[in-house]
Amino acid sequence: TDKTQSTKSYAFSGAWSVAPGGITDMDGLAGAEIAVLNGSYLTVVTQRLGSRTDYNIGPSWSIPSGGIKDLDGSSGAEIPIVNQTNLTIVTPRTGSTSNYPIGTTWSIVPTGITDMDGTAGAEIAIVNGTYLKVVTPRTGGTSSYLIGTTWAVATSGVNGVSDMDGVAGADLAIVSGSSLIVVTPRSNAVNTYNMGNSFAILGDGIQDFDGFTGNDIAVSVSGSGQLRTIHPKDGTVYPYSTASTGSSWSLQGYANLDGVIGMEIKIYSFNLQKNLVVNDRNKTVQ
Repeated sequence: TDKTQSTKSYAFSGAWSVAPGGITDMDGLAGAEIAVLNGSYLTVVTQRLGSRTDYNIGPSWSIPSGGIKDLDGSSGAEIPIVNQTNLTIVTPRTGSTSNYPIGTTWSIVPTGITDMDGTAGAEIAIVNGTYLKVVTPRTGGTSSYLIGTTWAVATSGVNGVSDMDGVAGADLAIVSGSSLIVVTPRSNAVNTYNMGNSFAILGDGIQDFDGFTGNDIAVSVSGSGQLRTIHPKDGTVYPYSTASTGSSWSLQGYANLDGVIGMEIKIYSFNLQKNLVVNDRNKTVQ
C-alpha cells in the first residue's frame, strides 16, 4: 500500500522545547496539538491544520508538571501557567486566555490539578501564604480557605489530594501544627481534627482502611505513640489504645489480609515484641 508522507516545518527563534505532556488533544477535535515553550511565548501547533497560535505570556513563566489536562469540562485540554503573580490558563479550543491574580508568593500543590467538585474539569489547588486557594476554570471562580501561618498539603508519599468522604471530587489533607485539616472544595467545608500533640501521617497512610468508600487517614501521635485513624466521611477519629499496640512501634506496611474491602495496617510493637495487625473496619488489633 502506498503511503504519502509529508513534512511541515514551524520556525522558532532562540531556545525552545515541547512542554512536558504537551502533545495531546487541546481543541476537542481528532488529532493532538503540540504545546511549545518559546521564550516569552507559548505556541500551540495544530498539525491537522498546519497552523500555529502564539500566546505572549511574559518574560518568566512555567507550566506545572502534569498540568495540561481538561480544566473546563469541555473536550480538549487547557494549559495552566504559573505566570509571576497570576495563574494564566490558555484554552486552545477557543484561542482564549484567562488570568487569575494570586499574589506575590504562591505555588500549585503537587498533584493538586484534579477534579475536586465532582463535575467534569479539574480544579487547581494553590498554596498562597496563609491561604489555600482553589481555582475552578470551568466557572472562573476562586475559593479561598484561611489555614494558618505554617501548613502544607500532605502530598509526600500519601494521597493528600484524593476522595476522602466517598463523594465524587478530591478532598485535601493538610498538616498544620497539631491539627489535621481536611478541606472539601465541593462543599467549601473545612474540618479540623486536633491531634493534641505533634503528629505525622503514616507513610502511604491515606487510603481506605475501614471498607467504606473514601480514603481514611492513619497518623502517629508524638509523645503518646498512639495510632489514630481519621474518617473524613463521617468526621470520626478512632484512637487505638497503646495497651494494644504499645507506645513504641513501627509501620511494617499494609495488606488486605481478610479478603474484605479495606486495608489492614501492619505494625511491629517494640513494647510487646511482636507483629500486630490493625483492622480499622472492626477496630481490632491482633
